[in-house]
Amino acid sequence: MSVNPDSYGPYVPLKQLALGGQGNVWLAKGPEGEVVLKIVRVEGHKEALAREVRAQTALGRHPKVARLLDAAPDGTWIATQRIFGLQMDKWTAHSDMTEFLGAAAELAQTIAALHEKGIIHGDIKPANVLVDVDAHITLLDFGCATIADDAPQGFRGTPGFAAPEVLRGQPATVATDAYGLGGTLYAALAGRPPFVAPDPAALGYLPQVSVPEPVSSFRAGLPSALASLVMSLLARDPARRTSIAKAIETLQTAATSAPAHSVVGMRQERDALRRAVVGAADGECRVVVVYGPAGCGRRTLIGEAAECAKREGMQVLAVEPKELLAAMKKTKRAPVVALRSTQAGAAEIAKTLVDASIPGLILLHSDRPIPALGAKANHLTPPPLSREDAELLVKSLEGEEASLESVERWWRESFGNPVSIIGRWRGDRAPRSSLENDLPPPSRKVLLAVRATGEITLPELSRQLGAGEHEVLDHTEVLLAQGMVEPSQNGAAIRLTFRGRTVTAGEPE
Repeated sequence: MSVNPDSYGPYVPLKQLALGGQGNVWLAKGPEGEVVLKIVRVEGHKEALAREVRAQTALGRHPKVARLLDAAPDGTWIATQRIFGLQMDKWTAHSDMTEFLGAAAELAQTIAALHEKGIIHGDIKPANVLVDVDAHITLLDFGCATIADDAPQGFRGTPGFAAPEVLRGQPATVATDAYGLGGTLYAALAGRPPFVAPDPAALGYLPQVSVPEPVSSFRAGLPSALASLVMSLLARDPARRTSIAKAIETLQTAATSAPAHSVVGMRQERDALRRAVVGAADGECRVVVVYGPAGCGRRTLIGEAAECAKREGMQVLAVEPKELLAAMKKTKRAPVVALRSTQAGAAEIAKTLVDASIPGLILLHSDRPIPALGAKANHLTPPPLSREDAELLVKSLEGEEASLESVERWWRESFGNPVSIIGRWRGDRAPRSSLENDLPPPSRKVLLAVRATGEITLPELSRQLGAGEHEVLDHTEVLLAQGMVEPSQNGAAIRLTFRGRTVTAGEPE
């Protein structure tokens, strides 16, 4: 179909807007003024235009959908309303959170209206959502739409925003549009799609074998309800995705939620943990040892992995190692459990589980690698934060308007240790005396023990306090976060910092 007349019915093309493999999109002039004209280039594209006509007819007029104005009797072109606005991802860069949440709620409400009419859009993505100067959205392009009695043939959608089930060849459902909503909001907030790959073909399988990095990693200060919603909409299992109705409710109230916790740096390690989660959720046995000195980010990595596992439908177990095997055998869903390597029998039970190939994810929090597990476990250690990551960390604590003149010093003094950076940030903003008064009693005991010598090994600290090393480390991390102590001897000992010394009369705090 290579015919290119000067006009299509009453419409005269003015300017080409897009050139596709199957069709052209033009700005055209018609009886009602300027329109968008979609013109078939190959015979197969007629079906996409026919779907758009059927969907728009079933929907009727909707104020948030670009109207179908005209269509060729032979199916070779359609004319739709011209909409002025920016793609949602580009518009978000210039909007505030209140405007964004309003536009996002409008989008979700529009998708809900389609579903009430038995229409699945099938291609929700930023390019198909325009936002005008008043922060109102318009949904475009029903070329991938499915109506109740349709029997879809072949893949429909856009790689990078298409849901995993569609990529596997399954028909689109209302949950497919929920995934598209999640991908659109993710791209708008993060400034990038949920998955990025140098080879476009990889976008056909990445959503099936991995999950995206949390959106809060790319934008500090997001409302926690919004950050959680976006990630739940992108769940691999359609049954675990938040419904569109619940998404509308969350978007309308998200502004009042606390800021989401932002994790910075450690991207390779976090990606490896997400892949371990997916493997375990799909029935494999995965053991990951997260090791390193105190305050390096082990707990953060494990916590993020556990949250990812919960979104994947895994069951979180909180049991002692000796009870773990029996508990895992009773679970109906693949379990995830976090253990400290210092807990009696933790490494041994991890080896037993992997030898027996019992599905689940074991996360071991450790000071050092565990050679006895060998190749049966993946060993990860958080790398020091870069200077740029340190700046992002401080912004996540203070907001985008954070004063960053001290970041360079905090970063250098801490050798990129995130907890030490947080401690220095807090310490520069509060008197030591008030920090010490606010300490939990067990943490205050640790401080006094370290203060007596200036530096002490973990085994000796544990002996003096009559507690296990893992318990002592829990109480020590409070002091690390306040900048009162810091790791030494490559994490084997704890030493006092200036912030932890006794305040004497007349001494500046």
